[in-house]
Amino acid sequence: MPLADTDDTLAIVPAGYGVEMLDRLLADFDTLVLMKVNSMLDQVLDLLEARGLMEDSAFIERAGTPEERIVHDLPQLRGQKVNYLSLLLVRNCHRVRGPMIRGCGGKRKAK
Repeated sequence: MPLADTDDTLAIVPAGYGVEMLDRLLADFDTLVLMKVNSMLDQVLDLLEARGLMEDSAFIERAGTPEERIVHDLPQLRGQKVNYLSLLLVRNCHRVRGPMIRGCGGKRKAK
């Protein structure tokens, strides 16, 4: 999942900024990397669902460790307790500016 390509914009922020701030950031950035989503996971998932961004987002827990977990089916995370070292990669495929950003549309390349 590419974070940014060519002229795409990227923001890396703690989810603790709150859902209202994250909603505003979606107007300005093609990709958000939301750090430390553990305490706000369900609220962030609600925002992504309302914005139609669940399909093009991914959850990563304990990245780079032997216990790393990547989840693309975000609805399965509702109500789960997740590790403090977790993040969400959000591709904002609905941001209005020029052509659609690459990597959107729910199409994932096989590894």
